[in-house]
Amino acid sequence: MIEPAGDISMPLTDYIKFVQLNLSGLRGKSNFLKAETYNYLALWIKRLFNRMA
Repeated sequence: MIEPAGDISMPLTDYIKFVQLNLSGLRGKSNFLKAETYNYLALWIKRLFNRMA
């Protein structure tokens, strides 16, 4: 569920699955998304945080 302020609410079990899919994708295993997509998202986030530092 997405709240008006942009907060996302989900059961803990769903969040755990989300994290597992992301970690698996970063290890090179395609699942919900292609492994390349997880790497692209991680690179984008890393660049964003580097700009903020």
